[in-house]
Amino acid sequence: MSGSKYGRRERFYSKLIAVLSVSAALLVAALVLQTRLEARRNAPAAPSTTAAASGTPEPLIVRAATPEPDPNATPAPVATPAPAPERVEYDFLPVYTHLETDERVIAITLEDMTDLYQFQQAVQAAMEFSAPMTLFPYGKAVEANKMGAMLKYCIETLGYEIENRTWNDGLLYKMSDSDMASEIFSADNAVDRALAANYGMRFFRMHGGYGVNDVRTHAYLRSLGYQGVVNWTYDAAVCSNDRLRNTLAPGNIYLFHTTAEDVVKLRNLLAYAQEHEYRFVTVSTLLGLEPNSYEAADPQSLLQAAPAAISTSDIYIETRSGDRTWQVYLIQRQLAALGYLDASPDGIFGDSTAAAIRSFQADHGVVTSGIATTETQQALFSEESMANAF
Repeated sequence: MSGSKYGRRERFYSKLIAVLSVSAALLVAALVLQTRLEARRNAPAAPSTTAAASGTPEPLIVRAATPEPDPNATPAPVATPAPAPERVEYDFLPVYTHLETDERVIAITLEDMTDLYQFQQAVQAAMEFSAPMTLFPYGKAVEANKMGAMLKYCIETLGYEIENRTWNDGLLYKMSDSDMASEIFSADNAVDRALAANYGMRFFRMHGGYGVNDVRTHAYLRSLGYQGVVNWTYDAAVCSNDRLRNTLAPGNIYLFHTTAEDVVKLRNLLAYAQEHEYRFVTVSTLLGLEPNSYEAADPQSLLQAAPAAISTSDIYIETRSGDRTWQVYLIQRQLAALGYLDASPDGIFGDSTAAAIRSFQADHGVVTSGIATTETQQALFSEESMANAF
């Protein structure tokens, strides 16, 4: 019994001594490790050319070994960058307001022709100075005043040319596609039927000169074979006689209306220009073009409906304050449908439209400019925006 007790006590002390020995060894190892770390921290840094130049120790860069390429390995796919938003460019018809030239030559244009008597008076005044004019009659006036014989005389005897001034002075940028097409083509067709001929108009003039950057109108005019838009350098309706004389310069295009006041101004300007040795030409001659084509035709063949308008819904032309276009009308309509614009769409880019566009741009991560950029319109007419319109 006592032997057993002493045996257990010896085994207990043997284990205790073993544990104490291991602990002492671990403690000694820890002290050695700590001493080495302290020595490493306090050791001077190795010299470096970079450190000598900048005073900053050069960072330690560890480069992994480059593995040898496996000729049988499948190449990793290369990510294709997302395509940039498409920016559509459109080639507008040229817009003429003046010709740069040193030659003393000007073009006189006469428009409306709603007053047949004043039209005759204007022609009489121009005849006194051998001045061929470029006529821009409303198609409705041509038809209502039965102007066929008068127009033939102007073309065949006086050397005039006739161009398109719309059917009834319509604001094209507010019209539907079909109405816009009819407003342009009906004026063209009215002149053809009055002359009983296929008369090759090549120029167009818009109400007030507005909408010259209306892509839809340009696309339709181009489809009909038109070559340009003709505006003016000076409008007699807003100029006094003295003012008109002071504007006289080579290459100018003057606009007169069939009113008594404008007929007086026309005669005065022609007299003054003639005194200063100016010549008078049509717009086509001013631009170096041959006279418009003019071929007799069967009247029945001239009874035609307006060709359909050209779709331009996917052409986003940058628009900004002051523009008057069909695209502005569509932008306004969409902004209103999305709750950004309270005013009714009118095709005129004003302050309220600019403010609505800025709000839309801010909400859709587009640069906030108040300008209907291509990127803005792509977001405005995206599938998501169209689905959210109410």
